[in-house]
Amino acid sequence: MVELVREAVGDSMEIMVDANQAGPVSASNPVAGAGVTWDLGRATATAREYEQLGVLWLEEPLPRYQFENLSRLRDAVGVPIAGGEGNTGLHEFHWMLRDGAYDIVQPDATTSEGLSQLRKVAATAELMGRQFIPHHGAGGIGLAAHLHLCATLRNSPWIEFIIDPPCRTLRSYQHLGGVLAEPLNIDEEGYLDVPTGSGLGVVIDEIALQRFATDTARSTTSRTRSTD
Repeated sequence: MVELVREAVGDSMEIMVDANQAGPVSASNPVAGAGVTWDLGRATATAREYEQLGVLWLEEPLPRYQFENLSRLRDAVGVPIAGGEGNTGLHEFHWMLRDGAYDIVQPDATTSEGLSQLRKVAATAELMGRQFIPHHGAGGIGLAAHLHLCATLRNSPWIEFIIDPPCRTLRSYQHLGGVLAEPLNIDEEGYLDVPTGSGLGVVIDEIALQRFATDTARSTTSRTRSTD
């Protein structure tokens, strides 16, 4: 697949690969496929092939807490290794950076830590010569938060932006018509402007937000009654 993408885009685009922990479905890895489970050997061989294809980084090639094997992989290959989207707490990011698990840490303001804590993670990564490129933020609000944060950092050259139609469109990813009143979108060159409004710069659709809150309350009430 990567070979075909490289053939299609040539040198005009960077390619990043996400292995999603390359393992079976589990509570900590609910989006994995039913294919081959990677071990250190397979991850190493695959990463070396990606290096020949000019892949910019390989994300989560092993389960997220296999720090020792991730460190061994990072030492053995030339393609940068990225991860950390599902990790939580400053201690975990300190742990992975200290143990050399990743070249790029990818926390998420909506799941890992708040913005003030993520600034500490970014500073620690910079001190250790690593990059800080957050996970996609789970929607438009998280994306806006990451944009503002990364614009202030020296070691954050990319922002993860989800657009993968027809399954993930701007509307479904950023919850347009549900939470954000207007989308954040990339330009023709792939750049994304930092929103300049108050707060995080995005406008919340308060009416739609209230509708979701009401729907959730009704769903909870329904479940409670059926239990009774």
